[in-house]
Amino acid sequence: MSQRSKGSRLWLRRQRGARSLYYIKDGDHRESTGCGPDDLRGAEQALARYVATKHARQARDRRDAPIDEVPIADILLGYWQAKQDLTARPHELRARLHRLTKWWGDWSVNDINPDQCASYVASRGSEAGARRELEDLRAAVGHAFTHRRISQLVPVTLPKRGAARERWLTRDEMATLLWACWRYREDQKGTPGRHTRRHVARFILMARYTGTRASAICNASLWPETGRGWVDLTNGVFYRASAMEKPTNKRKPTIRLPAPLIAHIRSWVVSAQRRGRPMRYVVEWNGQPVKSTKQAFARARTAARLGSDVTQHTLRHTAITWAMQNGADKWEVSGFFGVSLPVVERVYGHHSENHQSTVHRAIGRPAKRD
Repeated sequence: MSQRSKGSRLWLRRQRGARSLYYIKDGDHRESTGCGPDDLRGAEQALARYVATKHARQARDRRDAPIDEVPIADILLGYWQAKQDLTARPHELRARLHRLTKWWGDWSVNDINPDQCASYVASRGSEAGARRELEDLRAAVGHAFTHRRISQLVPVTLPKRGAARERWLTRDEMATLLWACWRYREDQKGTPGRHTRRHVARFILMARYTGTRASAICNASLWPETGRGWVDLTNGVFYRASAMEKPTNKRKPTIRLPAPLIAHIRSWVVSAQRRGRPMRYVVEWNGQPVKSTKQAFARARTAARLGSDVTQHTLRHTAITWAMQNGADKWEVSGFFGVSLPVVERVYGHHSENHQSTVHRAIGRPAKRD
């Protein structure tokens, strides 16, 4: 294995009788940033520009380069430049690639092997997070090979996929959680104050009836708005994705809303109008959209005496599980909840009342004789 390089870095050069400056050190190369000790941020930005320019130049110059001569940082940068405008969540991709670059440094593509991948997983402390990032590394290697930046494809070893979450709520647990939100009042010097968790109750009802992911619920408006999904109460349709949203693996199919949920939302709208504060968003606080209900949901969960294994995503599992238990067709479940059919069968199939029914009938019959 090649020796790991320190890579490009900052160096504060102190000089007598002259201004001390940050320099960029890269092997034998030295380059001033023009920034003094009081401008570390400016020096870091100069270093980032230097690294980006260096890697872009190296990427342009290399065609079918031997894998022991191409730094992993180069292929990660090339992958980012190719995908940043195509992904729906560029900030998440950038964060994952940053973690990969920080750990793998200037190691070459040839240094990717099962032992190094296992070391990366151990350093992350989270197998799920490490697996997602190594999937990006694998994609970056494949992208570099497809575009002839490297001469051969190198396999990236992933940790085993975690077991599917099985936790879902019973009807009683769901009722307890809803009441813990709807009835809650904040304490104002010993006197019950405002209801401050009813927006969480609305979030829970949306998730209970539609199985929609938390971000899509919090992003939903009650009429068309740029950059948001919306609920059409007139026709009973939930457009989960905004018109300009890029498609991702987290599918957001348009669905027809169940009648009970439509009744709930209309009652919320009427109640808001009576208070003189028209309702604009499905989940809002003081007339403004809520970016996240994660912390409020955690407090409500504690009040309902539910364990920490109950998360916002548990509501999605609950909705799909209840649908399967009540005999919903697996194809319609797949289309309604935006879950692939193999996942429906693998994770939720055993909840169906028809699951393995032919086996049960066959077991009860006497064996046929020739």
